[in-house]
Amino acid sequence: MILSANLDGTAPQGLVALERGAQPSGVAVARRSGDVEGDNDVDLDDFSAFPACMGGPAAALASASCGALDFDGQGHVDLADFVGFQVTFSTP
Repeated sequence: MILSANLDGTAPQGLVALERGAQPSGVAVARRSGDVEGDNDVDLDDFSAFPACMGGPAAALASASCGALDFDGQGHVDLADFVGFQVTFSTP
């Protein structure tokens, strides 16, 4: 399964394609920004994680899954990241 792909269906440089059920071994796999639960969409389930993850500019990430909400890559979740979440949010 490729979580991110180029237009030709190949994995972007630096990303690793994993077969369904395969476990990465020491490899960080990119997750879609905003997709806290890893189901390849950004929806209300992901939104429900925002209160626990949002700590402001002075707070570190509350958990590893909060990294999906750190849209600007500054190591914390704040209102600037919420703007990014709003842009990627989709409804079924």
